[in-house]
Amino acid sequence: MTIGRQTRRDAGILGFGLAATAVSFAGVLDPDLFSVWLVRAVVLLQAMLTSYRMIWPSTDIRLVTPLFLLPMMAMLFFSVAPTVFSLTGALPPAPQAMYDRIITYSGSHSEFIVLQFIALCLLGAALLPDGPARKGLLDRLDHGRRRRAMTGCLSIAVLCAVTKFIDTHAVPLAELPLAGLGNLFRTALPPILYFCLAAALAISLRCGRRAVYAALAIGIGSLVLFVLSDLARLPLSFGAFALLMMCAMISLPPRKTVLLCAAIALAVGLLAAAAYSYRTAYIEQAAAAPGNPIVRAVATKLLHRQTVSGWCLEQARARHWDDAPRGRYLDFVSGLVPRALWPGKPNLSRGTDYAVTYCGAEINPEKPHSEALTLLAEPIIEGGLRGLLIGEALLLGFVGLLSVLMLRTGDIGIIAGTALLPWLTAFEEHLTYYLANCTKMLLIMLPFALALHWYAQRSRTKRT
Repeated sequence: MTIGRQTRRDAGILGFGLAATAVSFAGVLDPDLFSVWLVRAVVLLQAMLTSYRMIWPSTDIRLVTPLFLLPMMAMLFFSVAPTVFSLTGALPPAPQAMYDRIITYSGSHSEFIVLQFIALCLLGAALLPDGPARKGLLDRLDHGRRRRAMTGCLSIAVLCAVTKFIDTHAVPLAELPLAGLGNLFRTALPPILYFCLAAALAISLRCGRRAVYAALAIGIGSLVLFVLSDLARLPLSFGAFALLMMCAMISLPPRKTVLLCAAIALAVGLLAAAAYSYRTAYIEQAAAAPGNPIVRAVATKLLHRQTVSGWCLEQARARHWDDAPRGRYLDFVSGLVPRALWPGKPNLSRGTDYAVTYCGAEINPEKPHSEALTLLAEPIIEGGLRGLLIGEALLLGFVGLLSVLMLRTGDIGIIAGTALLPWLTAFEEHLTYYLANCTKMLLIMLPFALALHWYAQRSRTKRT
């Protein structure tokens, strides 16, 4: 594709994105102005065109930026899946209340709000700058130093995976002396594992086919240990994002990228079904719940949970859409302040309160339960439409800044951004907790990112 044709194509996609954003925002202001089917079709086409731009003529590193993947995940789980299931009637066994919630959320005012957010993020993704040059800092390492770096990263990843497995099935870290330190270490295990695996996979691409196979095998084994430790969603999503990162780093042709994405989706679905169906909670419910346990497990995580979040969002919107702004928008950014700098920082997880207030849940003190209302509910609760606009601006700025930094800081930025994607794509979380959690995980990864940068820079200096 010539530069002129590519420029015209990008301008056309950008223009369509502007139109899709305008149509979806008009639907938010007046849900009766456009059919929800029209808005769904327009935003879905925008998503397809933006995806096309990311993989043609070859896979671009922008494919793994959070500004692109967050709206794609929201599109899949909060619009496409509920619509398909409610249309076809192919709903797996569930309580009648669950069916009612699917019908209530699908086509509601809240779905217009979600679609508008998706369109806005995809428009931002279309404006992202080009990715870094293919020759990055890791390319300047000699073969021996690359292998040592890859071996070190894989060793740390395996240590994290084994520690997590022992913590879950043998000796809980919380029961050890200095339990506070043990809890902190438990929190740090997933981000350290994901950063080290992403680094090992990125380095293996420069070390030959055997190194790639070895890194993939050890990486899959480590993620399986995490899945067996009742952490299925995060490691499975990271595995998918890491493979996309590898595709982008080697500029895989479009057809192969599409086939690989389909294979990843199938593999993640099957692994998630197997993992969830054999977890203790599902085994205990198997006798009481009808239907195949694997089908029920997939439905619970891919449809029911998201539908509950969408339904709760609609309840929050119905209560607060016309409310006067409370002016507490600075509460959203309180999560960006580390607890080390704010010793009295309150607990920002409000899932239990939201479950009672907006989801109608009855909380058992012995088994506390929480619900997430999506990233858009908390701004609406704080200020209706104006709160939504402020929350979206904050969220778009946060995710957009991380995406630009990911593209502009070379190999290390791409590795850290990919490792952070399981938290950055969690659209079902509430906003304050989302910002706090992503910031915390990024700060945990930062020493390892600096250490890898120092090693690569030091090796480069020695060679010169």
